[in-house]
Amino acid sequence: FISSLPTIQNSFKIFSYEKKYCTLSCIFTSYFYWFCSNKNIRDNVGWQKIGEVKANYGNDHDAINVDGSFNDFRTLKFNVGNADVNMDRMEITYDSGAKERVPFRLEIRKGDDSRNINLPGGKRRVHKIEFWYNTKGMFSGKARITVYGKR
Repeated sequence: FISSLPTIQNSFKIFSYEKKYCTLSCIFTSYFYWFCSNKNIRDNVGWQKIGEVKANYGNDHDAINVDGSFNDFRTLKFNVGNADVNMDRMEITYDSGAKERVPFRLEIRKGDDSRNINLPGGKRRVHKIEFWYNTKGMFSGKARITVYGKR
């Protein structure tokens, strides 16, 4: 019995090491899966929030004024929250006064992002962004439209 004691102690050390390794492995795998599956973290790197509007029910039109000296962007996109939105079009007004109409005519589900909208000519100084849309899901609450820009 006494001669088998060191073997049992070694077994506990191995078991303890395996338990720690397994626990750390599970934690790392869980964090990695969460990070890779979290769309907001993965896709929003480098995007700057420009502004946000709360959409009324039915057909509506809203605008976001882009103030400040840091309003030059290459790409725009928006995220829809709280309720689905049928986006008809978006119009971008630049500091020069030029306007660009971006047709959408698609439904964007709550929690989803629009496609990336590349601005012609590289970086452009954006003055105002206007939306024409129709919200759905009156019982879901007012939709939230958040606009992001990438330099």
